[in-house]
Amino acid sequence: MPERKSFKLVFVGLILAVVLSWSVFATRPDHNLHIYFLDVGQGDATLIRTPEGSDILIDGGPDETVLSEIGEILPFWDRKIELVILTHPDSDHLLGLVSVMERYAVDEIWKTGIDYQSSIYTEFLNLIDNQGIKSEDVWQGKQSIFDQQVDLEVLAPFDCLSGNKVKDTNSTSIVCRLDFKGESFLFTGDAPIKIEQEFLAQNVALKSTVLKVGHHGSRNSTSREFLEAVLPEIATISCGKDNRFNHPHKEVLDNLALVNSKVVRTDLAGRIEIIVSDGKLLLKSKTE
Repeated sequence: MPERKSFKLVFVGLILAVVLSWSVFATRPDHNLHIYFLDVGQGDATLIRTPEGSDILIDGGPDETVLSEIGEILPFWDRKIELVILTHPDSDHLLGLVSVMERYAVDEIWKTGIDYQSSIYTEFLNLIDNQGIKSEDVWQGKQSIFDQQVDLEVLAPFDCLSGNKVKDTNSTSIVCRLDFKGESFLFTGDAPIKIEQEFLAQNVALKSTVLKVGHHGSRNSTSREFLEAVLPEIATISCGKDNRFNHPHKEVLDNLALVNSKVVRTDLAGRIEIIVSDGKLLLKSKTE
């Protein structure tokens, strides 16, 4: 009996080892770029997985929903996020990040550093200090390259805002553009039309394959002039189903139609995934 029991334990151990090895093998990086616009309701959260498996999280949405979204994407053994970007400290972008920081190891954080008073933002800053996370206040010109081929550049804010008190946090949003193998993604946070106008005045290179539409599709962002400079093939809108703001607004959808952008919305499609593979752009969602 003891020998039979020992044999069963060894057999079960071997099976578990095989399953674990297969899981790790099956979830290894596939050398493609994956961009996930997460389904977090009325908020913003975007997860980027680079070809070699680095993870970049832009905003975290309004609650802990981001955790289940990330958990369905990342392999169970991947508990590290290389870079977190907080575009601005409004709660619908920030709250989920606190939950992420409590459960994942974060290597680095980019933020604007504005003087913003809220209990959740204070908790966010305390977590940075307590966990010894590298943190940087960024503005136009900040650039980082991942896997020697994924170029992430900050386009706004236009100047250092560290310690500044502001009336409109949306106007301080970190706007960044990612380039990979001829395809580009523009992430706009909640940047309003006046920031878009400043981009145009500065002749900032905006043309991008994919646009994360500003401010959940609010009419306060995504002007026709801005879209004519970006000319996105695909426009993603992060908003909650039947939200009280009626996002996205008709004016924005009309503007997107004028530049022939394919519109995909998280309130209708759920989580949206865009893959750059072998020079091709692949779009996946519940409606595709």
